Amino acid sequence: MLRSLHWIEPETYRRAKNKVNEMQRNYGWPTELFGDFQNSDSIDKYHKDDYLSIIDAFKNDSMDFYTIMNILRKGLENREAFRLLPVKADRKNFLQSPAMVNAWYQPERNSLTLPYAIFNPPFYNNDFPKAFNFAAQGGTSGHELVHGFDDEVVVAISTRSRDEVHLSKEAGPPITG
Repeated sequence: MLRSLHWIEPETYRRAKNKVNEMQRNYGWPTELFGDFQNSDSIDKYHKDDYLSIIDAFKNDSMDFYTIMNILRKGLENREAFRLLPVKADRKNFLQSPAMVNAWYQPERNSLTLPYAIFNPPFYNNDFPKAFNFAAQGGTSGHELVHGFDDEVVVAISTRSRDEVHLSKEAGPPITG
């Protein structure tokens, strides 16, 4: 697509191409945490302290399931946020559950994430023709990729002293067309 933009300046073209080439692509689930799902030891170890709170919440108050799940969800979100405080930023971090039906571009990490849930019906189905699945996922990926070049990200690049890849470097002129 970039090659068809005859108006684009050579330096802008180079930087845009570099940005896309350096983009972190996160698909499915974080393998560092979940592996290949053949062995659940890593996920069990990661959440070992959470299991007790789930059991305690139900034993202490057998309120309806929906309320318990909301309390636990918020508790897990808070604990996860605190777990990440001392950890260096990781471009491979999904930032949301792989069970979340969503897709996103993270400008400060220059990463595009398509979690596992978006590869399930109605967004993806092995019984559909490949062209349908390709179009659906390609449309979603393309939509998120374009966020890397929209006006909010261009302003972020020029005001935060970051380069087109969003790693801390001396900033050049913003990528514009």
